[in-house]
Amino acid sequence: MPTFATEDDVRLKFQLSESAASSELIADCLLQANLCVLMRLDPGASTELEAGRLRDGEALLAGALVLRALAAGQAADRRSVSLAGQRLDTGARGTALCEAASSAERRGWERLAPVLTTPPAPLPALATDPMPVAGDD
Repeated sequence: MPTFATEDDVRLKFQLSESAASSELIADCLLQANLCVLMRLDPGASTELEAGRLRDGEALLAGALVLRALAAGQAADRRSVSLAGQRLDTGARGTALCEAASSAERRGWERLAPVLTTPPAPLPALATDPMPVAGDD
């Protein structure tokens, strides 16, 4: 099944140029977002009637994934340079990208909420019987 959103939708929503994010990165993030949406999509939802909602929500989710990938790249390329009393630290960009990604993801799921089934309940945590720690009786 093709994705609901397109590369152009993601680029437009997030103002991403070719130099900022490659087509391959956006395509991969669109596929990941599409899988997440399809897993939670209500089987009774009309994809034709809700096309705009699905496109917008998926574009927001894909954009969040792109921003997180860019933040990871920023973290790998982080530089801190001091020259003549001036300091340049590129690490702050990664934090800002992660915050923007979290906001976009939240807005994406909110936009998609009317066409999604309720999420499954998380699995309960498995607990083991208490046992003494080394030296404790």
